[in-house]
Amino acid sequence: MRVTYWVLIGAIGLAVLLHLYSRPAASSSAAPSAAVAASLDDPITGQWILELAPGADSAHVTINRNYGGRGHSDSSFDVPLASLRGLNPSHTASGGAAVTFELVVDAGTFSCEGWLKEGQGSGHFTFVPSSAFAAEMRGYGYNNLTSEDMFTMALHGVTRAFVGELKALGYDRVPFDQLIALRIHGVSAAFIRDLNGLGYERIPLDELVSMRIHGVTTDFIRGLTAAGYSRVPIEQLVSMRIHGVGLDLINSFKELGYSLPPVDQLVAIRIHGVGPDFVRELNGLGYSRVSFDELVSMRIHGVSTAFIKEIKTLGYERVSVEQLISMRIHGVSAAFIQKVKERGSNPTIDQLIDMKIRGVGAN
Repeated sequence: MRVTYWVLIGAIGLAVLLHLYSRPAASSSAAPSAAVAASLDDPITGQWILELAPGADSAHVTINRNYGGRGHSDSSFDVPLASLRGLNPSHTASGGAAVTFELVVDAGTFSCEGWLKEGQGSGHFTFVPSSAFAAEMRGYGYNNLTSEDMFTMALHGVTRAFVGELKALGYDRVPFDQLIALRIHGVSAAFIRDLNGLGYERIPLDELVSMRIHGVTTDFIRGLTAAGYSRVPIEQLVSMRIHGVGLDLINSFKELGYSLPPVDQLVAIRIHGVGPDFVRELNGLGYSRVSFDELVSMRIHGVSTAFIKEIKTLGYERVSVEQLISMRIHGVSAAFIQKVKERGSNPTIDQLIDMKIRGVGAN
């Protein structure tokens, strides 16, 4: 998410991107060390930056906090205008005015004061944790939440409703760090329910996060199911997304006669750059339905269609894939073959390979 640094209170550095409200719109720098956080007994204060677009029903907020030279954190996120209590809509288009308002989220309230002009402004905040939130969270097993914990939960959109939904789905007393990670990466209750409906039940939390990080969507899973891949393991789903194995690639190879190749082979061809165009070129040279393992080996050892054409021009029409690979491994090039032929010899491919291995005809 783009973060605009319109600053009335001085420059504020921003770092690692994070999220709030399950929307991919938040950013945050690394949090201070536990020792630093634990030493902060004073009220939680910092600076805010606000952007209000005319006619929009939400605002973009940046929350910045410094730790006395020991670190800082920055978080940016979108909030509904209804969450900004006391902020008059007329301030959006005003020529400049002092403002006082509250940014209210489930874990607490940011009491803000500062300056707003033409929809952009900045100032200072004090965070007040919600006692009702703390009480209900104790009912979920979170008995020792500190103000720092609740500030973190406020920044990342951890709500009582979210924790309750997780519990109803079988994820009870999720460790605090994992709870935050779920929100940062957009693992929602709806996403989990959708996975359940597709036969993926009680997926470990770290795998849920990995799926979101690498873009494993339920639509992607449905597409794979429709293509004939049923209940692909999570690890393979993630690997497919990491290496760019999509439905378009699967369909392209299906059109070329490769029906439902194993997922690990699909991943391997992507890793080694075996594309449909390479296979089509091989077909045009008389090499049809080359196995995936051979296709990968050809790419690893540099057997290109240009190399095959060179060999053909030298009179070797239908060299096997195995021989082509062996030629490349042992350095049997078109130039080498030409040199041997100029000496009046017409060796077979196997003889050429043997010559290279033994160092015959190198000069």
